[in-house]
Amino acid sequence: MHFPTASDHKAKEILHLKERENRGMNGILSPNLFDDLPEELIMEIFSFISLKELCLTIPLVCKKWKDFAASPLLWQHLDFNEIKCLTTKALYNIICMKCPLLKRLSLKYRSELSAYEMLNIAKACPQLQQLSLAFCGQINEKIVTMFAEYFPDLQDINLEGCDITDGCINDLSILPLKRISVSHCVHLSNDSLKTIATSCSHLQSINFDGIQWITDDAVYVMVEYCHAHLEKLWLDGANLTDNSIQAIANCINLKVFSLSFCDNLSDVTLTWIKQMKKLQTLRLKKGINFTAKVLQELFIGLHVDLMDNATGILYLYLPECSNMNDEAVKSLAERYFLCMHLLPKTFLPHISISNFMFKLDYTRFKDSIQHFLLLSSFPNLLELDLSWCWDITDQGFINVVLNCNEMQSMIMCGMREIMGNCLLNLPKLMPRLRYLDASQCNKMSDQLLLELVNTVKNLTVLNYYCEILRPYAFNK
Repeated sequence: MHFPTASDHKAKEILHLKERENRGMNGILSPNLFDDLPEELIMEIFSFISLKELCLTIPLVCKKWKDFAASPLLWQHLDFNEIKCLTTKALYNIICMKCPLLKRLSLKYRSELSAYEMLNIAKACPQLQQLSLAFCGQINEKIVTMFAEYFPDLQDINLEGCDITDGCINDLSILPLKRISVSHCVHLSNDSLKTIATSCSHLQSINFDGIQWITDDAVYVMVEYCHAHLEKLWLDGANLTDNSIQAIANCINLKVFSLSFCDNLSDVTLTWIKQMKKLQTLRLKKGINFTAKVLQELFIGLHVDLMDNATGILYLYLPECSNMNDEAVKSLAERYFLCMHLLPKTFLPHISISNFMFKLDYTRFKDSIQHFLLLSSFPNLLELDLSWCWDITDQGFINVVLNCNEMQSMIMCGMREIMGNCLLNLPKLMPRLRYLDASQCNKMSDQLLLELVNTVKNLTVLNYYCEILRPYAFNK
């Protein structure tokens, strides 16, 4: 049996006083205190609510909240991928009825919208600045022309995977574009890149990846007109030569550089990339002619202490650069000289020749020296893709685990020589890792990966068959 205490009486007294404060002269409780907030503050609070909740939950609370949820101030940035269950009719009604102030709109994968509905959407959003129509199968020159007419302030357009032609790019060239993505729009040609570069010289981001017809001529024009402002560039390298990369090196503000299908490019390309001192993201796919020695020189040239940014390289993707092998190791003396050159202030004061150079087993460095230099050069690396670099062994890979402590995502697909025992130290060495792709790593056991999943919280791991592994309960 519970007997009231002094604290119980005190709590009741406080509740009684609060109830009296909340009652008006007629003794009726006042409305929720939230309703007494200034409308501007309520709108600010509602601005943090997700689009899904704004559509499906908030209007059902009460009439006042329904009115707040309908305010155009809350409908300035819409990405309907957040609400995939939303019907086309509902989506169409929301845009046409609630969004006169809309600035950003993503209709990615919404191929069911008709040309008539697209026209009404264009009329309803005169202030639009950013538009994504990626993978919308109905997009054609007529629709692009319409958008160019109704969106005079458009600065960012994404037409990835759309069935557009060079004529569509001509229509877009009248806009004040700063960012354009037409990746994998396979009907575009050199003329499209030339047109958009000459007409929109303030472009900061250009994505022409997956368009294999782009040649050196178009790249020269792009660099001539856009080199001062360009920060992000994605290209398909299938028909490019090393001369294109030499030209791109003149884009002094480039932070993101991606080249797919580098089959025809040589080590000369790497020497020009080495001059891009503001890079934070570098992707080189299928660089089958890049030698281990020059990859090593690239990592040295992009060392964080030699870059014009504070972080150095954060995202490094080198899938199918198959010459990342053991042949780059020359001698311990040469490696020691490079260490002295790279890290005189941060590394060498903590070691001596006696405790470092001569006590380390030589075999530890028989995995190409570029791994060691990569780790030294990129201490802030967040994502790394070495898929199908199949000559890398555990002796080289262990340095990734030991030194890339900020890593969040690691792709090792097809690294056939990796057993991965060093991965069991991930909780301490890579505490921020959230994604590990070990598919097609035929020497890595499922048992090891299962232990890893069960040890590291919030980690997604793909096994040999590209299956997501789930945590299991250990037997006590």
